[in-house]
Amino acid sequence: MKSLYQKLTLALFCLLLAAFDGKSQVHPGDSSVLVEFYYLTNGPNWNDDTNWLITPVKDWLGIELDLNNYRVVGIQLINDNLSGSLPEIICNLDSLKYLILSNNNLSGALPNCIGSIPLHTIDIISNNFTGTLPLSLGTPNNSLAGLFVIVNNHFEGTIPETILNSGRFYNIVIFNNNFNKIEWPSNPIVNEFQIHKNNFTFDDILPILANPPWNEFIFSPQDSVLDLMDTTIAPGSNLTLDALVDTCSGNLYSWKKNTTWLNWQSQNSTWEITNAQTSQSGYYTCLITNPNCWALSLHRRMIHVLVDNTPGLENEFMGKEYRINYNTVNHMLYISLDFSTPKTVKSAIYDGSGRKFMNLYQGTTLQQEFYHSLEQVKPGIYLVILKIGDELVSKKIMIQ
Repeated sequence: MKSLYQKLTLALFCLLLAAFDGKSQVHPGDSSVLVEFYYLTNGPNWNDDTNWLITPVKDWLGIELDLNNYRVVGIQLINDNLSGSLPEIICNLDSLKYLILSNNNLSGALPNCIGSIPLHTIDIISNNFTGTLPLSLGTPNNSLAGLFVIVNNHFEGTIPETILNSGRFYNIVIFNNNFNKIEWPSNPIVNEFQIHKNNFTFDDILPILANPPWNEFIFSPQDSVLDLMDTTIAPGSNLTLDALVDTCSGNLYSWKKNTTWLNWQSQNSTWEITNAQTSQSGYYTCLITNPNCWALSLHRRMIHVLVDNTPGLENEFMGKEYRINYNTVNHMLYISLDFSTPKTVKSAIYDGSGRKFMNLYQGTTLQQEFYHSLEQVKPGIYLVILKIGDELVSKKIMIQ
């Protein structure tokens, strides 16, 4: 392992080497940016850093130069174990046209200055980016009609009108993130728009269907809506369950308890439990549709209702054929299954927001025992859910 002094000395030597190579003289500012980019993204631990900091810049893996002026115009480092955040210094590459960093471990927010680069392609699929999209991405540059792909990240908030109306990115593919609002312009300059597997509702989709992109619009499925709930009520009491997701007119609500439909396509978003009886205990969900958007169905996250007077009973799930237990001392989750006949079993852990956090056992079993260490899981309240055939059982656990 080279010392930091050795690394910096080698980097300086590389810059000098590039500067004296008459055939491949690279803009000195671009060279220094790439060296800093290398270290800020954990370059010594990349899967492949062929020629980086060793030869002239033109030979560095994943770097493309404009051979007329030897400016850096492209960076393509795929599945190379880059980590850390995308450093702001990359905005100093003012000739950069494409940035492809898919399948790495980059995290944090995109730098606010990224829109100052004349990029026509951004591909950062399957990283761990978070935060909102910088408004600067919508800086108009109509001479470039490129690709904006940020699939499989954790971006959130609004897709701003500036991006959709700038003509900068004609193909926008952002599915499998956490966006929940779209500022759809009156005259969008978008060819392909893929937004499925986010948190959009009919309020977001219907305006786009009225004025769709030129070519392709994929918006279904979306993530489940509202919060996962676990509540206990006393016999004879009343409880209102709600699935209101937006103010879009025409939404229809179909409630289900366990595997049985309770109603079908009512305009009322609520379901009333009155004079509760123990037989009304169960798992309630709601299917939300809109006749003007037939291709999309939204699913309300489960509400577990237990009708019982026994304090704490909601945490006791030791049935005849299954048992769930969490040991707060050694952080081990124990699941025991003992069926007299084979049944399909799917199990998972959900976090406090109702998102699936971890898949557990999936399969068919007669008699099994499973142990799962949760020692590395951050503190919080989680819900362990088992689907055993058509039956759902759960246990709420607190990790401290």
